[in-house]
Amino acid sequence: MKRQILAKTIVIASSISMIMMIAGCGKNEEYASYQEENEETIENTDIDDTNTSSDESTTLTASEDVSTQTVTESQNDKTSSSEQENSSENDTDKKDVSLESDQMIEAESYIDSEEECYRVSIGRKESIEGEYDHVKDYFFVNVEGKEISFEVEYPSKAASMDTDRYVFDACDFEAEYVDVTFDGRKDVVISLGHVGAAGDMAHCVYVYEDGEFVYVKSFENIPNYSINEEEKCIEGVVNGEKTKYTYSDKEFVCEG
Repeated sequence: MKRQILAKTIVIASSISMIMMIAGCGKNEEYASYQEENEETIENTDIDDTNTSSDESTTLTASEDVSTQTVTESQNDKTSSSEQENSSENDTDKKDVSLESDQMIEAESYIDSEEECYRVSIGRKESIEGEYDHVKDYFFVNVEGKEISFEVEYPSKAASMDTDRYVFDACDFEAEYVDVTFDGRKDVVISLGHVGAAGDMAHCVYVYEDGEFVYVKSFENIPNYSINEEEKCIEGVVNGEKTKYTYSDKEFVCEG
C-alpha cells in the first residue's frame, strides 16, 4: 500500500515537473520570440535612422553645394564686375587726359570706322547759363602704328567770334577723320555750329604734318565745306554758289 502511494506520488510529482517544464519551455519560447521581434524592430529602427541620417546628410550636402555654388557665382559676378570696372579705368588711364575739378568725361569713342582716331570728350559737371557744357576734346590718332595725341579747347561764348575755334549756335561738335589736304594723310575736322541768319556750317581742322596734327585757322572761313575728290579741292557753298579752296603753304586758299 505504501509502495503504491509512493509510486503514485512519484508519478504525480513527475507529471507536475513535466507540466512545469513544458510551461517553462513555452514561456522561454515566447520570450525568445518576443526578444527576436524586438531585435528586428530595433534593427529596423536603426536602419531607418541610418537611412534618415543618410538622407539628411545628402540633403545637407546638396544644400551646402547649392549654397557654395551661389556664393561662387556671386563672387564670380563681383570679380567680373570688378574686372570690367578696372578694365574701363585702365582704358582711361592709358589716355593722357587732364581734368579740372569741375570737369568730367562726357564720352569716349572712335570717330572713324577703321578705329584709328579715338576721341575723349570733356564737359562741365554743372551747366553755366549761356555756355556749352562741352569744353574740350582729346584726340588719340594711330598713324602707322604710332599714337599721336592732341588737345582741342573751345572758347567761351562770350569771346569774340574771331577767336580760334569759336563755337557758334546749335553746335554738336561732330568730328570726322578725313583727308582735306589731299596728301594721302587724314586730318581731323570738327563742327563749330551754325553761323549767322543763314545758318552756314563752320568747321575747324587739325591737319597732319610732319608727325603731328596742326591747327589751321583759315579752314574756318570755308562755309558748308565738302570734299571734291575728283578735282582734289575743298568746296565751300554760300547761297547755292560754290567756291573752291586748296591747301598751300599751310593755309587754305580760295581759288574762286
